[in-house]
Amino acid sequence: MPAYDPIATVRVRTVRIPARATHSHGSGDVSAVNTIVLEVTTEGGVTGWGEASPWAVFTGTIEANLGALEMMRPVLIGANPLEVERLLAVFARTVVHCTEAKAALETALLDIAGRKSGLSVAELVGGRCRGSIPLSFSVANPDFDADLETVAALHADGVRLFKMKTGFAGHRFDLMRLERLGEDVLLQVVGRHVELAAELEVGDRGHQVGAGGMGDAGLEHAAAVDADAGGPGDRGDLECAPDAAALHDLEAE
Repeated sequence: MPAYDPIATVRVRTVRIPARATHSHGSGDVSAVNTIVLEVTTEGGVTGWGEASPWAVFTGTIEANLGALEMMRPVLIGANPLEVERLLAVFARTVVHCTEAKAALETALLDIAGRKSGLSVAELVGGRCRGSIPLSFSVANPDFDADLETVAALHADGVRLFKMKTGFAGHRFDLMRLERLGEDVLLQVVGRHVELAAELEVGDRGHQVGAGGMGDAGLEHAAAVDADAGGPGDRGDLECAPDAAALHDLEAE
């Protein structure tokens, strides 16, 4: 019998998460996200969870990451889950790319280590450096009126960073959206910090456009507005963000 609690089972599932609204990008419309959920369980019944969420436009496909995790199954069964670095090194030598799959395995192994030690994963890797994380929302729904309602709801929940996807429906549409966002959101802000950015989508090329960086287009609203110079401390964080379960419905494939 090994002196450690070996890995007994490795389960890999694909999950399709439908979005509440379609988002338009230079690469096409996105109405759902495919992701991989990894479940690693030891003989002692301790389970660690990980997730791989690749997007083929930028990284790899869901199929490649799924295959990478399946390839590691024989290596993982019977292994010591606390040997995180050794197992990740084997994964790196075995599979090229598939960084999301590697992140899922690392997360699952650290989850097991944390459950066994009674420590959070943050404590295992050196401790938390902040208590909250600012959130952003991409304004990209072809139904702009619906997007405005979403922006208003998220703003009420504390989100302060909004990024508008442009270039997928023409300049007139983009100008109208920026102006209405400025009128309906930025100019309504009293005593809170809000940032609005624009991102140009051209085919599979995305170009970040900073405040005032769109020449003479007159997009004066595409800028950060700080109504009271409150600074980053006034930005939205996880505590005031909407519950993820309320934004997405999980549907196992």
